[in-house]
Amino acid sequence: MAVIDTVYSPEGKPISVVDEASTGFNALNAEEFLKLLIVQLQNQDPTEPVSNEALLGQISEMRGLQASIDLEESLDQLTKNQTSAASASFASSAASMIGRYVTATVNNPLTGEDETVEGEVTRAILKDGKAYVGIGEDEIPIENITSVSDVAA
Repeated sequence: MAVIDTVYSPEGKPISVVDEASTGFNALNAEEFLKLLIVQLQNQDPTEPVSNEALLGQISEMRGLQASIDLEESLDQLTKNQTSAASASFASSAASMIGRYVTATVNNPLTGEDETVEGEVTRAILKDGKAYVGIGEDEIPIENITSVSDVAA
């Protein structure tokens, strides 16, 4: 699906494009929806009040909206927790290699070719959620390590 960055009027002037999720009923949170429902009930025609079915339908929609919001927040928190746990696991894996000898394949940015790096791991690094091990001056991502041993190869 194509994304439209700017929309122009027939005169060639840019027109503001509003995100669909932030307009109309899509922009309402549960509290605003409840306020709108109360105002509707206060201002209804006393000779033709809103039916119980319509009122229950609106309340049901409000609860569904709140459940969706709660679910989204829970999923966001779960994702953050999993990312944090994965980072801790990677850091632990990298730290467990300190003092051991590893072989890794890394891409040389100057030549664009893969090279083999071997040596003793002297440090573990966690940078931008990724774990690295230090071999001399090099920082090697742990996913590039092809072998680990207790003695030099």
